[in-house]
Amino acid sequence: MKTLQVPAGSRFFGARFDLTPGQHFDAYEYQILDTAGALKSSQSVRAPAVNGSELQLAVPVASLAPGEYVFVLLGRQQDKLVEISRARLSIQR
Repeated sequence: MKTLQVPAGSRFFGARFDLTPGQHFDAYEYQILDTAGALKSSQSVRAPAVNGSELQLAVPVASLAPGEYVFVLLGRQQDKLVEISRARLSIQR
């Protein structure tokens, strides 16, 4: 699993995800889970108007305590969620 490092003092971190060609979603959702799997943060974003090969996000992290988390990116098609990516998230302070 890939690790995303967030430097000390960061209010946001930028994440870019490659999307699978031909796979279309109405919206995307990210979730930040603690190491026990409890949801700490989540947000939904509309799919880009133009179908592209990547999704760019600015994810707020200022409210999270330093430590280790799991970042999950999901695609939403009507009421169905499909996991696209999962990474470790390490917040330094």
